[in-house]
Amino acid sequence: MGRFTLNPGLRYDYTGFAEQHTLSPRLSGSILLNERHSLNFATGIYYQDVAYSNVAGRSAGNVVKNERTFQNILGYKLQFSSDLKFTAEAWHKQFDDLVVQPNRAQSTLNNNGAGYAYGADFSLIKRLSRKYYGQVSYSYMESVRDDNNGLGEYDYTFNIPHVISLLASYKPNEKWIVSGKFRYGTGRPVDDFIIHENVLNDINRLRYAQELTSVNGRRLPDFVSFDIRADYKMQMKRSDLTLFLDITDIQNTFNVNSELFLPLMGEAVRTGLGIFPTFGLKLEL
Repeated sequence: MGRFTLNPGLRYDYTGFAEQHTLSPRLSGSILLNERHSLNFATGIYYQDVAYSNVAGRSAGNVVKNERTFQNILGYKLQFSSDLKFTAEAWHKQFDDLVVQPNRAQSTLNNNGAGYAYGADFSLIKRLSRKYYGQVSYSYMESVRDDNNGLGEYDYTFNIPHVISLLASYKPNEKWIVSGKFRYGTGRPVDDFIIHENVLNDINRLRYAQELTSVNGRRLPDFVSFDIRADYKMQMKRSDLTLFLDITDIQNTFNVNSELFLPLMGEAVRTGLGIFPTFGLKLEL
């Protein structure tokens, strides 16, 4: 096998909803430096079809194009041994023709949005051997959008700068597997606002209003979860039956994922989940 591999490609699509023909040139490859070290890379143009909800909600004559992304990736792998490897990957994306809503009082969509995102991912992975499996990973990313509506750039909804994951698994015999996972993530960005009281000027019909002061100008609390799982496998004549118990967020931390403003109360109520156990069985024929 050669040390250098190159994979060029070209994709053509036609999207009837967008009435659009697209060509997407792409290039990927890898370089084997030696038996333990290797590099990989990729670059190309990608198109995202218009969401069906946006197609269904558009007005007559308002054609929305597919969103376009320019992607670049550079990766590195170090194989310490047959069961232990380290990977690192840096990436950058440039967005244009993003589907946006010019303002929240108007439902008409357009393709005036633009933005960029960049980040890096690092993982140390030990595959199952000698009854143990484990993985440590860290991801960093920034994602910024601009709807070109005069409000300027803002953090994208899924701009989560730091994500850490630790996973360990132990297989004492052919029947049992027990594992634990720790996850941490920076809180998601949400809109900043101020609240106005008695907007109807009627004390008998007291209502509050929310005025946006900054798009995604603050963040929800960080996400923290410790999960455990146990699998018990029973071998049958022609199939395997596995029983499992999976408990997410065993420490019962209330992880917030969104906010909902209540005009009657004049406050934003946070929604999310705490401890969440699941159990079941899996049949493999």
